[in-house]
Amino acid sequence: AGRSAGAHGPADGGAASRETAAGSRSGCPAEAGLIRRRTPSRESSVSHAAADLFGALPRKSATERGRSLHEALAAVEWLGEGDFTQPAGIDREELDFGEPSPFRDALVRPAGAAELWRERAFETLDGDEWTTGVFDRVVFRIGGGGEPQSAEIFDFKTNRPRSGETPQAFERRMARTYAGQMQAYRRALCRLSAVPPAAVRTTLLLAATRSAVPV
Repeated sequence: AGRSAGAHGPADGGAASRETAAGSRSGCPAEAGLIRRRTPSRESSVSHAAADLFGALPRKSATERGRSLHEALAAVEWLGEGDFTQPAGIDREELDFGEPSPFRDALVRPAGAAELWRERAFETLDGDEWTTGVFDRVVFRIGGGGEPQSAEIFDFKTNRPRSGETPQAFERRMARTYAGQMQAYRRALCRLSAVPPAAVRTTLLLAATRSAVPV
């Protein structure tokens, strides 16, 4: 649900978004060795302070809270500039869209021609490495010829700061933690689109601090 497709990427959010084995095995050393599967979003390790783990139990588990918020954010297509109605399913205490923030700005339709991917599953095969994942949100900027000129990958994160951690320290930690995931997503997007690596930006959208953190 909540997928938007266009002429510059696969028309289907699932199987058609994949760089299939048939399309990428020419020259692939499949017979020389085993293919290694990677899921970048599962490789990032987030540690927790003991005080955070053994403190008072929250009304809703972190996993459940994060899943619910992520699903609600995935349903947002564009926020209308000047009209920031609170999206359905998102509690203002969790993320208030009435307050200006870099997070909110990232969901506003950019000026000029643009194309949006939401919750787009992908698979790519590069040599002996098979990478699978889901782009939370990708905004393509379209040039005069109708081709994508640049892209920005946005990944929603619902992690929370550790006890006593400043917003700045939290954002730096998140950038370090998810750098590998975002690098893998950049490589995948370049293989699935005509956008060169230098024209692809990657950004974490942190719900806890309402910030947009380049990675």
